[in-house]
Amino acid sequence: MRAGALRHFLVIEAPTDISEVPGEVTLAWREVGRVWASVDQVGGLEAMRAGAPEAVGMFRIRLRPLADVRFKATWRAKLGDRVFEFQGPPRDYGQKGRELEVMAQEVEP
Repeated sequence: MRAGALRHFLVIEAPTDISEVPGEVTLAWREVGRVWASVDQVGGLEAMRAGAPEAVGMFRIRLRPLADVRFKATWRAKLGDRVFEFQGPPRDYGQKGRELEVMAQEVEP
């Protein structure tokens, strides 16, 4: 992948459970790393949420692997105020270990 295509600086986050009150667990996100990536919208659809139609954007994110980090399908990426939830495990794009591709859905933060 050409470095010029990697024009978006993403924060990669993993879910973690925190317990501030005994017996109560809350989902929080912790930063795993930061990486330059390409983020391209590849489609969209209309879904029903809370009884109302809502537009959903699907995106392809391509990035270089982070050292000592194995990406997981439960993670997400943040681009400023925008949040992209991974829709499956990343795949080794090109089968050379130099670039990962993951499909993601933009969600409300």
